[in-house]
Amino acid sequence: MNILALATVHNRKDKTLSALKSIAEQHLPPGVSIAVVIVDDGSTDGTAAAIRTRYPEVKLIEGDGNLYWAGGMRFGWDVAVKGMEFDALLAFNDDVVFFPDAIGTLCKDYASARNKNASVCVVGSCRAPDGLETTYSGYRRRPRRGPLNVVQLEPNGEIQACHTLNMNAALISRTALEVTDFISTDYRHGMADFDFGYRLGALGGCVLVSSRHVAVCCSDRTVRNTPFDEGLSFKQRWSRLTSVHGQPFGERAAFLKRHGGRFWPFLWPSPYIKLLIFSIRESTKR
Repeated sequence: MNILALATVHNRKDKTLSALKSIAEQHLPPGVSIAVVIVDDGSTDGTAAAIRTRYPEVKLIEGDGNLYWAGGMRFGWDVAVKGMEFDALLAFNDDVVFFPDAIGTLCKDYASARNKNASVCVVGSCRAPDGLETTYSGYRRRPRRGPLNVVQLEPNGEIQACHTLNMNAALISRTALEVTDFISTDYRHGMADFDFGYRLGALGGCVLVSSRHVAVCCSDRTVRNTPFDEGLSFKQRWSRLTSVHGQPFGERAAFLKRHGGRFWPFLWPSPYIKLLIFSIRESTKR
């Protein structure tokens, strides 16, 4: 089994090198090989030079700094990965540190799933450094609570079916990639991984959560410097909410139109209304 690993990086040299180190130190199962492609989206901290020096075997593709995560992953897929020979793609974030047996766990889960469905994506669950919290994983819809109401799944020793995923660490079959054409052009940064999972399921593929945690990855879900940071002005909050890292109007509409059901237009304004209400309440406290 030939695995091709792909990540997009930007100005996180130390984290990127740690992720690559954890891949280089994998205890690979017999017959499994792994090659790495990195899209460096205009880093100015020496990331590209460091990769060339320490990991010359890595295929490095350089962007202009305007690709962001989804754009970078799609760029890497279109420019390099699509034309390479491989059996499965390991899509990962540069802030994960894989456990030494991570690829072995993913391959085992992948093999058992692929016997039933060739279009498979195994989501590698990640945990916090202290081991007390699952930070990224797959998600399952809650019955009768709307198409976008989901719950995060915890690894339980067996693979579990889910509907979508965080793509911090995911092993995706070539068949699944060909069916979906990987990352949609509708997104520049966020929402693209959730969109991929939903599209794969709709096209007959399956998304599964790994039997065990495969990596450490700190959660970025904090209030500080988000649209709901009490220390920001309304202008700053609105700018963050509608930026490429938040909920851009067009990208949110594209996601909801595809996955939000027939009442999606009523769901679309919810984060913007929520921010307005939050800001009004904050202003009355002063």
